[in-house]
Amino acid sequence: MAGQRTVDVLELLHMMAKNVTAIPPEDAGSVRRRMQELEALLREVEAFLATFGQKGWLKRAWSLRTGAVRLTDFDRKIGVKLVALKDLYRLAQDAHVTRLLTARPYPLEVQPCNLP
Repeated sequence: MAGQRTVDVLELLHMMAKNVTAIPPEDAGSVRRRMQELEALLREVEAFLATFGQKGWLKRAWSLRTGAVRLTDFDRKIGVKLVALKDLYRLAQDAHVTRLLTARPYPLEVQPCNLP
């Protein structure tokens, strides 16, 4: 389960990395930071799962209860970080769209009396 969740989150991070380029840099910085935090957590999961392929994995498998608790903890942390990232991403997108939709004065509207 943790392995599939990791793959799903990595796919999401890949898609978000493409889309975050459309957000202005002042808003995108915090989104990128959250993405990096989530990526670091996924690397911890990867390192933990890699230990099962090393010498002595069967001995560790006997104490799988500890491993299951750790995987559950990883899963919970991934969920928390993913929700925080999603919310921040939406806020950054909303701010970007709001700026695009805001009416701006153009030089023709500001000084119509100065036409020759």
